[in-house]
Amino acid sequence: MKVAQIETTVLEMPYTKPLVTATNNFTVACGVLAKVVTDTGMEGLRLRRSFSADGRNAGNRTALD
Repeated sequence: MKVAQIETTVLEMPYTKPLVTATNNFTVACGVLAKVVTDTGMEGLRLRRSFSADGRNAGNRTALD
């Protein structure tokens, strides 16, 4: 099995009100969605967020078809 295709999409999702932490004031949640397709047709998705919804640590989401 070999990687046949990689697609990336930059996501920017605005907060309804700014997220204020001890060091920053966030107005947008940013992330990257990556889709990988193999030569056998398998697909995998990965979401990497710069900051999680609550502002603590970076978050990951993975899904496979």
